[in-house]
Amino acid sequence: MAIGRTITLNFVNTGPFLVFAAVCPALAISVFGSEGAAIGDCIASLRILAIAMCAAIPAQIYANAVYGTGDSFSTLGIEALASVSLVAAAYCAAIVLKFPPAYTWCALGISWLVSLGLSSLWLQHGAWRRVKI
Repeated sequence: MAIGRTITLNFVNTGPFLVFAAVCPALAISVFGSEGAAIGDCIASLRILAIAMCAAIPAQIYANAVYGTGDSFSTLGIEALASVSLVAAAYCAAIVLKFPPAYTWCALGISWLVSLGLSSLWLQHGAWRRVKI
């Protein structure tokens, strides 16, 4: 399947950077700045984002596959649900649960998982075959 191969190639390309950012976040951040306090605040955020990117890569590829079928209504629905989940998860983490700021980045990973799940289901269901272009 072309989608699977594309995802694999993207992980081969970005995987080393994701591993570097997750394992050595202080070193990765120090490339861009050297302020001690700022680096300390960014380490947890970078780790969370590096892990969340593991969901972002396939999510974006699947979402683009849905978009490429020409079904703009389904694409809009998937993007709307992903956006709602992003805002809801960020609000829940930051306001309701009062997690540290770094954990609000988990909301981004959640929204990518929602997008991945919905796009994958839509493509597997074969709904794209009904679209007339």
